[in-house]
Amino acid sequence: MIEWLVYHLPWYWQAVLALIAWAAISVVAGMLFGWKVARAMLWPAVALIAAFAVYRRAQQEGYGQRLDEEQKAQDKAEAVVEEKRQDIQSLPDDKLDERIDRWTP
Repeated sequence: MIEWLVYHLPWYWQAVLALIAWAAISVVAGMLFGWKVARAMLWPAVALIAAFAVYRRAQQEGYGQRLDEEQKAQDKAEAVVEEKRQDIQSLPDDKLDERIDRWTP
């Protein structure tokens, strides 16, 4: 669940969830400590949520770039394996036996 929230939920929806959580906390703080305290929390909370959103956006972009790099590396490895398989299959039997006999005791 947390992995889905962190890596798959877009950063702007995470910011919306943070705003909703902030609104709930400010209502509770307003009821407990007074509305002046709740209003005083407004700009620092908005700044924290904006910083959180920027951080999450950067982190998700980095995660996406890493996945792209891993996919490219996997595609390259699969191409190399396929090339080697084709090389082996194109060899005549006597050459193939020579290569295989080299590795058997």
